[in-house]
Amino acid sequence: MTSVETTRVDGISVPIPDSRNSRSARWQAVRRLVLGGVAQCDPAAPADADHGVILVRFAEPVGDELLARMVDDCDACGLPASPAGAGMVLVVPEHRADHADRKLAQMAAMSGNRMWTATATRPMTEVTSAYQEAKDILALVLAARRPPGHYRLDDVLVEYAIARDPVVSRRLVAIVQPLLAGKVLLETLEALIAAGFDRGTTARTLFIHRSTLDYRIRRIAELTGHCPATSRGAHLLTAAMTAHNVDTGLFWFDEKMPGKVMGNR
Repeated sequence: MTSVETTRVDGISVPIPDSRNSRSARWQAVRRLVLGGVAQCDPAAPADADHGVILVRFAEPVGDELLARMVDDCDACGLPASPAGAGMVLVVPEHRADHADRKLAQMAAMSGNRMWTATATRPMTEVTSAYQEAKDILALVLAARRPPGHYRLDDVLVEYAIARDPVVSRRLVAIVQPLLAGKVLLETLEALIAAGFDRGTTARTLFIHRSTLDYRIRRIAELTGHCPATSRGAHLLTAAMTAHNVDTGLFWFDEKMPGKVMGNR
């Protein structure tokens, strides 16, 4: 009978596919841990020991070599990590949270503070659930065009509630549907949302005159029935664009680490 080698991740045993010391084997162990199904909890470890799962997404590519070094640095500090899409995933034991904060600060500095992080915390027996929540948070942050920064569920509660209700989501998507016929009005609405609906900033971003922007705002109001120049209209159109982006999959998704995204549940 062939024995299966394992590696320890703070109280959890996960299978090692090949050599224990190989980089790819360590990364595969972390991926298997967060995806679930092959991790085995250590009976001697406290069942309520919290572990955080942190997803990191860089705004600009950092390069495979630098990303690998970042992952190795985390692993060397007792923070199991693996590359994931345009970023990485970390599993953070509760007692190593300070180490994680320092590593994230270093990575942010190296990327010019152009990165998003999404964090979810669960007992070690629910690491897979934490990974899924972090993935949902990151998807919503990007769909809502939030600026780079650190995010938890509390930061996207409204978007989370909307995305989990298919009836509400469909009705919101329908609001911006008339804008999809052409790119100009859709891009204008996205620019308005990114600028906090400040017209001066939006006009400068789009390199257009204020009168041109005012005309586009009127057209958006005519087509959607909601004016972005009003507080209610701005909130509703922001929610509608978030629902649209989630519905069309315009968010980060790592094909190497499959899993359901809330919009597809």
